[in-house]
Amino acid sequence: MLHIQVKDFLLLYNKLTEQCFQNCVSIFFENKIEHFEASCLESCTDRYVAFNQRLMKVFMEHQKSRQEQTGGALSPITAGISPNQSQNEPTES
Repeated sequence: MLHIQVKDFLLLYNKLTEQCFQNCVSIFFENKIEHFEASCLESCTDRYVAFNQRLMKVFMEHQKSRQEQTGGALSPITAGISPNQSQNEPTES
C-alpha cells in the first residue's frame, strides 16, 4: 500500500511540476527565474495542491458513504488490495 501511495505522490508531483513549468516559465536565456514567473509558479502550485486536497476530501466522503451503504464492507481497492492480487495474498505495507 505504501508503494502505491509513493507512486501516486510522485505522479502528482511530476504532473504539477510539468504543468506549472509550461504555464509559467517563458524566459530561458536567464539563469534566474523572473519575479512574475516565480509568482505564477507559486500561484499555480497553490491552486493545484488546493484542488487535489478538495478532490481527496470529496473522494473520502464518497467512500465513507459508500461503505455505510454496503454495511461496512470494503472494496478491494479501499482495503489496499490491488485488482490483480487475490484477497488471500498479503499486501505491501
